[in-house]
Amino acid sequence: MRPQTVRGSRTKDRVIDAAFRLIHRQGFNNTSLEDILRESGVGKGNFYHYFESKDELGYAILDRLAFWVTEELGREVFDRGEDPLEEIFCLFERIASAQRKAACVGGCPLGNLALEMSDIHDGFRQRIGEILRNWRDHISEAITRAQDQGQLARNMHSQRLADFIIAGIEGAILSARVHKDPSILDGCFDELKRHVGMYRPDQGFFHSAESNEVRKGNMATIVEYTNKRSPLNMYPRRIVSPVRGKTCCARKMVQIGGIEREGERSYFYRRCKLCGYTVRHFLSAPPPDRPSGQWEDSSKSLLKLVG
Repeated sequence: MRPQTVRGSRTKDRVIDAAFRLIHRQGFNNTSLEDILRESGVGKGNFYHYFESKDELGYAILDRLAFWVTEELGREVFDRGEDPLEEIFCLFERIASAQRKAACVGGCPLGNLALEMSDIHDGFRQRIGEILRNWRDHISEAITRAQDQGQLARNMHSQRLADFIIAGIEGAILSARVHKDPSILDGCFDELKRHVGMYRPDQGFFHSAESNEVRKGNMATIVEYTNKRSPLNMYPRRIVSPVRGKTCCARKMVQIGGIEREGERSYFYRRCKLCGYTVRHFLSAPPPDRPSGQWEDSSKSLLKLVG
């Protein structure tokens, strides 16, 4: 291919811009070459001068998205030497702002292509996977810096948390797009912030010790342990209310909301999907004279069991 002139480069960019707008709105397979030529105002001969096929044009769009993730996102969000957690939260704000500006129309260009093409086009799948890995690396590196600075517990998996954050971002964008409601983004990103905050060392989820036994025993639940389990299991088999005498099987417990505070104590709620009971769990360390995972809290009056 001949070297591109300035005019030729502008023509190529015009084709990519037009294709990006159309594919973002209606998908790759639903966008024809004729649509792209009409939108860009470029003839078919000029198109094939720059691109051998529509697939190659699609790769050029992915290259543009990759540049945004690796260069612009890195430079403007993650490479400014600021508080690493604030960098992650700044990412949330940038995405929410962009979606509000678009009136929640179109969604995430990368997420759209991932959903449409990953199962039917291996070339697209591999390129999209590489972009997502670069995005995850930016977030994971910020998490690692937060760990080094003592903001987050060291014995948690930074890449898993980064994957969770990306999944939360993409899910929030999808839900906001379906309902055309940008407040969904704000709510989801607030919950993501709370989730990240759960990994702060003072929240009790992760003990400073490396032992799994000590770390999981660090979760203190205001319940009566009726059937003892090994220290590697965080919760008892049955939860009994000493006030009402009711029993919960505790087999399908799901967390409700995030960490809350009552004075100096932190707690959260879990609900049993089988029994319908809600239990409040307080976060504290086991008494020093009782083995981790094999003790009962004496303050049973603090139990909140709602039928």
